[in-house]
Amino acid sequence: MFRYHVARTCDIAEAQDLTTLTFLAAMEGISSYRGSGSFAAWLMGIARNQMAQYFRSRRRERPLEQAEHLSDPASLPEVTVGRRIEFSQVCQALRELKPERAEAITLCLFANLTAAEAGRVMGKSEGAIKMLMLRGLGELRQKLSTTLVEEV
Repeated sequence: MFRYHVARTCDIAEAQDLTTLTFLAAMEGISSYRGSGSFAAWLMGIARNQMAQYFRSRRRERPLEQAEHLSDPASLPEVTVGRRIEFSQVCQALRELKPERAEAITLCLFANLTAAEAGRVMGKSEGAIKMLMLRGLGELRQKLSTTLVEEV
């Protein structure tokens, strides 16, 4: 949940606030959970609604590069630096994707949802999410390989 919010806001403090708001909204609306889908997908739907409210209230996005300053305390420094470089490149490429493709990738890779769960969150079929992922990851791969070639 937190990683999803960080990936979308690029702000650790905002992501913490949004994660808290998501869980508060889930507690208030727990009676609306029908059990027909996974709890994680239901919760990510709430997170996505919180994110929409966040962007509507601010009307501007912050750079995704701010999220690259997160580190895993168990990581070695050289691994952390490598991850930051890679994350920076991925952030740039992710911003250049179509919004639906970026959202599908964010839900599946950052929020760890399955394609079926992400489909429920986005109001799309599992097949549609898989296609968005396939095309989005293909574009990311192409953009990242271009970036690596330019740097060499």
